[in-house]
Amino acid sequence: VLILLPWGLAETFGAWTVVLSMLIAYILVAGEAIARWVEEPFGRGEDHLDLEAICEAIDRSVTEVLTDSA
Repeated sequence: VLILLPWGLAETFGAWTVVLSMLIAYILVAGEAIARWVEEPFGRGEDHLDLEAICEAIDRSVTEVLTDSA
């Protein structure tokens, strides 16, 4: 789709076709990257959620509640 975009815009926007095509391409590619990150938030990268720490915190909280109520 991005390859054909300049031909679709050339008649209407003239010389601005290059700039507009680059802007639209950037927005679409960035949206795809964000969608991939949102779909898989529990990875091993530094920008992912730390699932291990979350599970440990839940375990500590549940253990604390269960031992205090007994």
